[in-house]
Amino acid sequence: MATAAIFAPQKCAFSGFRIYPGKGRIFVQKDCKSFKFMDSKSESLWHMKRNPRRISWTAAYRHAHKKGLVAEKAKRKTRRTQKAQRAIVGMNIEALRAKRNQTKSERQAQRELALREIKDKKASEKAKKNISKNARAAHEKQPRQQKQRGKAAKGR
Repeated sequence: MATAAIFAPQKCAFSGFRIYPGKGRIFVQKDCKSFKFMDSKSESLWHMKRNPRRISWTAAYRHAHKKGLVAEKAKRKTRRTQKAQRAIVGMNIEALRAKRNQTKSERQAQRELALREIKDKKASEKAKKNISKNARAAHEKQPRQQKQRGKAAKGR
């Protein structure tokens, strides 16, 4: 029983037109590659190694030179990308906008304030370290008591 695939129209190797069942010619090369042509004209042009994009009646020419396109498909409007403001992790959009609208002097003042806070924090940590160091040093100055060693085998 024949399948539907056999009766489907095939394309001409040169012109790109449909070839219906029972029509056209087949050329088979030495390497068993087959080419279907709709008529002897397209076959002879293929054998002469003509470029189908340069021959005006072929589908390849029409495609290359944009002939016969539907008016809707002919021109598409390109969409411009729109920039969207999004929040960054740890900062919302309002904070971002406020930061962007700041003047240079305001930004500089904030930076100096932040640096001052960091320096104060480091100074307080250093002071704590010194206090703990002094306490440790005072503790170390006290004479240590030696541990008494008992017999190794106690309780025998």
